[in-house]
Amino acid sequence: MVAQDKVPDAVEAYLASLKAGNASGKIHVLLGVAYSKESDFDSAKAQFNQARLKGYDDVAVKNNIAMLYIAQQDYKRAIQTLAPVIADAPDNKVVRANLAIALIKQTKLMRPKSC
Repeated sequence: MVAQDKVPDAVEAYLASLKAGNASGKIHVLLGVAYSKESDFDSAKAQFNQARLKGYDDVAVKNNIAMLYIAQQDYKRAIQTLAPVIADAPDNKVVRANLAIALIKQTKLMRPKSC
């Protein structure tokens, strides 16, 4: 993982790699993760979608996109993204854990506050 103070350097390096012709799905995922650490969620999602177009693992891409929704407290969209993934990858512990987090957080939001 990239340390928070090194994120701008990482973004710059990944962009340079893309410009140099290394447009692999992995570079797009790494750039998406770096953007997400900067809370640039739109750019992160765009990079994850580019990774998918490059043939990067669909489960990993959807998990990363769901994590963006969780970071934005959009638990419903995270659940909608991860629930179908479970059907394709029922043994993926990371996806299962992230879905559980989104479900718990969504449930907490739906509970009425006590007076």
